[in-house]
Amino acid sequence: MEIFPLPQKNGIIVAIRYNESRFQSSILKVLQLLMKFCKFLHCLKEAGGYCLLPVGILICCFTDSFSAFEKLEAGAQPISMGNAIVAMSGSPYAIYYNPAALSDNTKFEIALSHQLLFGMKDLAQTDMIINYSIAGHPFSLAMSQLGNGPYREIQFCAGSKYNITPTCAIGGSIHYYQLSISHYGQQGTWGLNLAIYYDLVPGLHLGAFVTNLNQPRISETEEQLPQTMNLGFSYEPVNELTICFALFRDIHFSQDYRVGLSYQILPVLSFRAGIEDQTNTYNFGLGIDTRWVDFDYALRVHQFLGTSHVFTLMVTL
Repeated sequence: MEIFPLPQKNGIIVAIRYNESRFQSSILKVLQLLMKFCKFLHCLKEAGGYCLLPVGILICCFTDSFSAFEKLEAGAQPISMGNAIVAMSGSPYAIYYNPAALSDNTKFEIALSHQLLFGMKDLAQTDMIINYSIAGHPFSLAMSQLGNGPYREIQFCAGSKYNITPTCAIGGSIHYYQLSISHYGQQGTWGLNLAIYYDLVPGLHLGAFVTNLNQPRISETEEQLPQTMNLGFSYEPVNELTICFALFRDIHFSQDYRVGLSYQILPVLSFRAGIEDQTNTYNFGLGIDTRWVDFDYALRVHQFLGTSHVFTLMVTL
C-alpha cells in the first residue's frame, strides 16, 4: 500500500493506492488459456485475421506513463461485473469501456450514476451518459466528476463507432480531463482513445480498448496521464447468461485480471457478479429492466477498504 499526500491550504489530502494480488495465480491460468485460444483464432482465416490486426497495432502504441485519472469505473452494471465488459456490447456505459461496442439499435438513453467510494464523502463520483443515434450511427456523450471537496477530477467524453463488416467494428472517443485543487487552480488536457469489437463466432466476442494514445500531460511537467489497454472476451452459452473475461493494463502497474457474469433471472431482473484481481475486490449487483426505466445497483467489497454502493438510473425514450 502506498500513501500519497497532496498539499492543501490547511493540511493535506491523502490519496491511497492499493496494489495487492492474492488470487492472481489461479485467475492467471484461466487468462493464459484464453490468450492461447485468441492466438489460435487469430490464425484462422474464418476468424477474419485482418480485423484482429488493429489490436496488435494499438498495443504497440504504449509507452510508460502515470498520473492522475488512473482509470474511470462508472455505472452499476459494469462495476457489478468486475469492470470486465470490454467485449460486451450494448452496455449504456460502453463509451468508458469500449466505444466500438456501442449498441447499433440505440434509442435516446440517459443514465445517471452515483457512488461513494468506500464510504468517503470526499471521494463521491457522479456520472452522466447520453446515448443516441444519428442516421443509424451510434453516438455517446459522457461526463464524470470524482470528488466534491478541495480535490476534483472532471472528465468529458464523446465517442462513436463504425462497422467495418457485420462482425467487426472500430470505435473512438475523445476525452477532456480537468484537474482542480482548491487554492492551486486547475489544469486541463485531452486524450485520444481507440477501440475494436469483433464477433469471433456466434456467442463469442472479442474487445480491445486503448486510452490516451496521444500521451497527454495534465500540466507542463513530464508526468503523463496513464495509458491503458483493456483486452477481453465475452461468452454467451445461453441467452440469459453472459460471462466476461478481461485483462486490464496500466503500463505503470501490473496487469489486472477481471472476471464477471450477468444472469437474467426473470425478464425484468438480472443478477451480476465479478472479481477484480489486482485490487482484490468482489462485486455483486442487481438490475431491474423495464421498457422505459432501468435501475441498477452494485456492491463492491474490499477486505481492507470496506464497501462501496453504486446506483444507476437510466431512462430510455
